[in-house]
Amino acid sequence: MRVGLGWAASGVLAVFLMTTAPGAAQQGAPAAGDAAAASYATQLRDTEARLGRAIEQAQGAGTRTQAGAMPPGQQQLMDATQAAWQAMQSAAPEAMRGASGPYADADRTFRRVVEAMRVGNTPPDAAVAGAREAQAALGKLREAAVQAGGAGAAGAAAPSPGATSRDTLQEPPRR
Repeated sequence: MRVGLGWAASGVLAVFLMTTAPGAAQQGAPAAGDAAAASYATQLRDTEARLGRAIEQAQGAGTRTQAGAMPPGQQQLMDATQAAWQAMQSAAPEAMRGASGPYADADRTFRRVVEAMRVGNTPPDAAVAGAREAQAALGKLREAAVQAGGAGAAGAAAPSPGATSRDTLQEPPRR
């Protein structure tokens, strides 16, 4: 079975795993909040890496084939940006959400970038620049989650070079 459930499913899985972690109910409120922030930082690191790969793939991708048509690479970049936004929203610990701060800043950035990408006449280079801006917002949010998670999130400080959505779920050995 391939783990191709999509970007949004990985965010839902992260939320599920965070709420069902062994011993989470036995931890005190501050420790549980730290664990949630650390887990969120890890999830953001992986999301940031996936968005970075989508940006790389979209650079230099084909030009418009029909008048007003969006190139396939740009469509994939828009889809990846929307998926990153959904993953960011779905797994955010309640303590990090709010009308101000890094989460709110990242949410506003993604909203603006995704809306701009949806416009049919957005040039491909503008779409790539917007996706880079959204990726940078994810990085700032990840740093805030690392700080909120304390030492437990230290491993989430930098994107892992080979991180993929398959790193989250491991397939059983094939026979």
